[in-house]
Amino acid sequence: MRKVDSFLAETQRLEGVLTSSVQRKAMKGLILSDGTCIPKGTHPPVPRYVFHRGSAVYDLPGVFNPSRFSQLSDDGGESAGHQMVAVTQDYFPFRYGKHVCSGRFLAANELKTMLAHILMWYDVKFEDRVSRPTSIHWDSNVILIADPTVRITFRKRTTN
Repeated sequence: MRKVDSFLAETQRLEGVLTSSVQRKAMKGLILSDGTCIPKGTHPPVPRYVFHRGSAVYDLPGVFNPSRFSQLSDDGGESAGHQMVAVTQDYFPFRYGKHVCSGRFLAANELKTMLAHILMWYDVKFEDRVSRPTSIHWDSNVILIADPTVRITFRKRTTN
């Protein structure tokens, strides 16, 4: 299941539903080191898309590597910090801090169960494509969705 977890974490890193998250309300005015002013009462979003694709953190950040997180835990020895449900300053698909999603453990287990069921019992392929379709940025690039026009064929296997 470690490799499945790594696959799902990498999918979340590159294709998470929201491109920005972790919105907080500025309780007082703030001027950042680069001169950017954040007025009191604003809700500045954190660009998760930028963090999850940063070359300072990830080697070849734009390339899908399903073993990325399992390799990180093999190299660093800290396996819990590289799981799909882990939340760090560099990887936060379930938000960050005290507002982190408490349902992330259930979500991860549900995804793993569904994926295992599909892989065991079905052959899956794109109906009219050879390569992966491009995702769609929607609602001012805040939401990333799969192309709804792409058709996928599921064929139940007679034996697994």
